[in-house]
Amino acid sequence: MACPILAVLSLLVSATPHYDPFAWLTWGREIAHLDMARTLSGPSWKPLPVLLTIPLSLLGSAAPAAWLVLARTGGLLALVFAYRLGKRLSSPAAGVTAAAMLVLIPGLFRELALGGELSLLVVLVLAAIERHLCGRCSQALILGFAAALLRSEVWPFLGLYGLWAWRAKAVDRRLVAALFVSLPVLWFLPDWITLGDPLRGAAVARASTEAGTPALMDHPALEVVNRAYQLLPLSLHLLAGVAVALGLRRRHWPVVALGGIAVAWITLVAVMTKLGGYPGLSRFLVPAAALVCLLAGIGAANLVELPDSRGPRLAVSVLVLAALVFAGASRRTGLVEEARMGRAWARVAGDLPGAVRLAGGADPVACRRPVLNHAAQTELAWILRLPISGIRTRIDGPGVVFVTEDRVANVPPTATVELPRRTLGRTDDWTVQEVGTPPSEGDCPGR
Repeated sequence: MACPILAVLSLLVSATPHYDPFAWLTWGREIAHLDMARTLSGPSWKPLPVLLTIPLSLLGSAAPAAWLVLARTGGLLALVFAYRLGKRLSSPAAGVTAAAMLVLIPGLFRELALGGELSLLVVLVLAAIERHLCGRCSQALILGFAAALLRSEVWPFLGLYGLWAWRAKAVDRRLVAALFVSLPVLWFLPDWITLGDPLRGAAVARASTEAGTPALMDHPALEVVNRAYQLLPLSLHLLAGVAVALGLRRRHWPVVALGGIAVAWITLVAVMTKLGGYPGLSRFLVPAAALVCLLAGIGAANLVELPDSRGPRLAVSVLVLAALVFAGASRRTGLVEEARMGRAWARVAGDLPGAVRLAGGADPVACRRPVLNHAAQTELAWILRLPISGIRTRIDGPGVVFVTEDRVANVPPTATVELPRRTLGRTDDWTVQEVGTPPSEGDCPGR
């Protein structure tokens, strides 16, 4: 109960999600109203968030906050499962260390604050592993299936686990068959129906031009491996290596398997980047980093327990503690910056509804071809009850324009035509302008 309560209380700090969650909410609302999600614009399709936002969208204006509660609860539960796995595979100290190190993964704190997918992905992966170790194979398979509805990298692991469960009869074969049939249907059918292209999501991923994308570099696979290494401080990689080495020595195969899964995940992303034009961004490697954090916690606890006498054990404890403190200190600046960006987005995005009211309200604005910064495109689509494609990010004709200079919302919309502008008003973060001649009464091109 503590996790959802903390998630609800976190809304007092920030209650506005980012680009992707608003897209999922918009698609969920369209499906809830028996209108197939229009996925032409927005992020690539991910089935799990949309399935979750279908019922949430019925909450109306409270839906974004409800999504944040759900996503943040998942992120907090990731810490719980990291602790449970560390405790199960080593000791309570290993569990506490693993949970603490999880916070150091770059971007995970920001994703948690903004309602992104990574916190849900990490908790699903860790929970699936924990359920398997507890002998709850059906639960592990279902959790793995849910993770596979978030990221395609999970598919090979789910496939291998499903085949093992089928052959070992560890899970009802009807469940295995149902999940394996559902996976491609949920991933590919929506884009196929709405766009005639079942592989649109893969095309969107390959088209990524995000700064520093490994796919655009000379040696994409090596860059992915390098990024996996740079995600965490060296001390955590060394402690994870200690855990795997001691696991091999003691024939503690679950710990060894965790190391193998982490390496396999990184290798898979590297191969997909090299051969398939996959972006290979650092956030795609976060599940592997979470496993490294778990192994680092186990390695730290095991190292402390190695010496037989009190003196050497105390010395090792001091060294391990110093390594962990150094790891935390090395991420201090990054965590502060993530918190700053989260607060900045909460301020800018939270001010957008006021800017819409300043422009006359949702319905009039929806009829006037709205334009604004790319990062807020999906939020405005949610506010105006328009498809995402109904919100433009460049000025190519008459319309109402929302502009903020805060770079947290990406660059302001550029103009491809020169039209007269008239300022309608300003809020703390947004300037609202009328561009060109407004539509005549009764005409609604935005709809």
